[in-house]
Amino acid sequence: MAATSTAIEMKVEKVFRFQDGRTVFVGVVAPAGVAIQAGRAELWSGDRKLEEFAIEGEMIAEKKAAKDKRSVATRAKVQTPDTQVEAGSCRLRLPS
Repeated sequence: MAATSTAIEMKVEKVFRFQDGRTVFVGVVAPAGVAIQAGRAELWSGDRKLEEFAIEGEMIAEKKAAKDKRSVATRAKVQTPDTQVEAGSCRLRLPS
């Protein structure tokens, strides 16, 4: 997905890895009022693209219930360590 001014981005705050192989990213999405669709996502740190993978649609149905936290999941094998993702500099560029 090419970087544009209308791109949906999630500032990743937490990563959960489940035994069934799913990885879930939780964070704040901008712009706030958009729905996250299934598609390709890119994981970035600063100006460096770390990896790209398919994501499922949004996980939290009631956006207000989680104090603006949103989440998406992937079944892809995410290579980037959780500590790097959660360090505060990573973001996902998401499909709209």
